[in-house]
Amino acid sequence: NLGKGEFLKILNTARDEWQKWFSKTTKLVIYFTLGFYKGENPFMKNMITAGNFREALLESFADLDSNSWRVVVTGTDATRPSTYKDDTFEHRKKDKSGKKTKKTLLIPSYKIEERNYAYALSKLGQFYVIANAVMQLTGTAKRKRRKVESI
Repeated sequence: NLGKGEFLKILNTARDEWQKWFSKTTKLVIYFTLGFYKGENPFMKNMITAGNFREALLESFADLDSNSWRVVVTGTDATRPSTYKDDTFEHRKKDKSGKKTKKTLLIPSYKIEERNYAYALSKLGQFYVIANAVMQLTGTAKRKRRKVESI
């Protein structure tokens, strides 16, 4: 897992280089890839990593104009709906006698299902944690809260 300090170094370097080399009309785009962790309790590793990124983002981007940057979250198919169709591939070849054969191979799709339910939820959790930080930095969270309170 990357700690907050490592994320903070990366974000500060990206921010500083962007401010030094690019015009104010060029947006800074940060990509956060939802990594695949193995080992003991990978779900908690997902959440800890997202939390560390969140804290670093809140600190590093606190004084930036919210229209000058964005965060793109990438990297998982684990949250596809359980109804997502598996892919197939038709493999054609000649055997030793020259006869052509065709075999359809099933390529299972990664999606929410019983065997990875907790993992998929940890991916959704990562997305929520990061989205919440972006909402805080852009003021969206306050506007949403005021709208709800005024109803």
